[in-house]
Amino acid sequence: MSRLRVVVLFGGRSVEREVSRISARTIVGALDPARYEVFPLAIAENGRFLTAEASAGLLTSGPAPAKYRLPEKTSPGDQALVPSEMGPGRADVVFPIIHGTTGEDGALQGFLELLDIPYVGAGVTASAIGMDKAVFKALLRDAGLPTPRAVVVTAAQVAKARGRVEALGIRLPLFVKPSAGGSSVGVSKVKTWGALASALDLALGYDERALVEEGIDARELECAVLGNSEP
Repeated sequence: MSRLRVVVLFGGRSVEREVSRISARTIVGALDPARYEVFPLAIAENGRFLTAEASAGLLTSGPAPAKYRLPEKTSPGDQALVPSEMGPGRADVVFPIIHGTTGEDGALQGFLELLDIPYVGAGVTASAIGMDKAVFKALLRDAGLPTPRAVVVTAAQVAKARGRVEALGIRLPLFVKPSAGGSSVGVSKVKTWGALASALDLALGYDERALVEEGIDARELECAVLGNSEP
């Protein structure tokens, strides 16, 4: 039985490309070489696809937190980790692990659908909605689902942001984040009103809209969902 040809797509133009590289390294190292023929493929900061050799070098080099480091027995020449060339044919499936803008917002998903290549994860609509926190919250509220209270702020509204936040009854501490960013860049926990303006400036450096959201003192639970029509 032939192995499934899997392209692990990482890197990208977003500010979270280093996080993407670490994630891709973990995924590639975990895929069973007996079942999958794995091809890491990187997209550079300028949006260009890199060669197989350059992609492999980017995947295996550079600093990384200890928990993400490859096992000592894994060498850069391991074919399960770093293949030389993909050869003829096309991918059976793409595992997109590009974080942030153009990777999680539906743009990449639409590109893969245009190429008629199956991919892992949510589709175009779900990706676009899930990436934009302001839109996602509006849909949750419209569906009657509880969600932390929040205010969307643009650069022109920074001076009035505190008044709008307090009008909703939101108290400190609160969180400020780019509305359509990921979860690791441009995010601030605001413990004093004096720190609100600088937190907004930081978030607005990555997006045209910032989300000011109330802090919730509760336990956080994560749940993975597999499947399509029958999750």
